[in-house]
Amino acid sequence: MDARKLQATSAVDAALQEFDRIGRTAFLSKHGFEKSREHMLRMPETGTLYDARAIVGAAYGFAYPDQGPLSDAEIHLDEEEVEGILLGLGFEVQSPGTELLLGALRTDSKSTAPLRSKARARSGLPLTKMEKFP
Repeated sequence: MDARKLQATSAVDAALQEFDRIGRTAFLSKHGFEKSREHMLRMPETGTLYDARAIVGAAYGFAYPDQGPLSDAEIHLDEEEVEGILLGLGFEVQSPGTELLLGALRTDSKSTAPLRSKARARSGLPLTKMEKFP
């Protein structure tokens, strides 16, 4: 099973809907992932952040139901490759030290370091300000 085969935005959308429906903790537990603070998929319309690697693993299961979702241990890709899959499908991904293409300024009481995002934005929104993880 190769996560790089994931090419259906509808599968990622289904994983995002499941995440929203059952919540982060249950989603991560169900699919065998830890919380991420570095590589997050961001929905520009709402600003909601999702654990990028977990979304890719779950989306694989929606795209290939006969094979099922991939757990963290089954995704044999580094974080930049996972990010590349999501960017290639038109999703926004945020990670420390990447070029800013989309986002909105927010404050984080735990950190003042800027967090940048790079994206091939599905929303077509113009460039805005930098964002930090909540």
